[in-house]
Amino acid sequence: MVEEYKFQKICKFCGEIFYTNKPVVQLFCDRDCKTDYKKAGKRSKAERQKDYLEKIETWKKPAEIKTRNVTSDEYRLKVKDYYYTKKYGFGFEEAERRKAVHEFCDLCGEKSEKWVIDHCHATGVVRGFLCNNCNVGIAMFGDSIEKLKLAIAYLEKFLRR
Repeated sequence: MVEEYKFQKICKFCGEIFYTNKPVVQLFCDRDCKTDYKKAGKRSKAERQKDYLEKIETWKKPAEIKTRNVTSDEYRLKVKDYYYTKKYGFGFEEAERRKAVHEFCDLCGEKSEKWVIDHCHATGVVRGFLCNNCNVGIAMFGDSIEKLKLAIAYLEKFLRR
C-alpha cells in the first residue's frame, strides 16, 4: 500500500524536499539532519556577543551614544539631543534656549513654568511653545480645527443663558 502525504516540505538543514503528514512540527527530513542542524547551530557566547555588537553598530544613533565611557548624565543629554533633533529639527540645548526666552504661552498668553514644544503631528513643523494645559487641550481635540470650533460654539451657547 502506497502512503499518501498531505504536506511537501523542505528540510531546514539539507534543503531536500520531503513529504509528511505533520503540518508544522517536522522541519527536517530525518533524524540525522536534525542532529547535525543542532550541532551546527551551537555557537559560543563570545560569537553571539560579537554578532550582537556588529548588529548594534548599524543602528542609526550617533556614535557617541554607543560608547560606554560616558556618564549617565552625559548619556541622557546626548539621547535627548538626538531625540529633539530627529523630532523637531533642533537639539535639546537649542530647545532649552528657546524655552528660556519665552515668558508667555503662544496660545493663552499666560505665564508658565513648564513649556511644551507644540508641533503639527502630520507635518512635524514646530508651531510654537505652549503651556502644558493648552498643549493637552489641543491634543485632546486631535489638532482638529472643526472640533475646536464645535467646542467654542458649545461653550458660547451656555454662556448666553
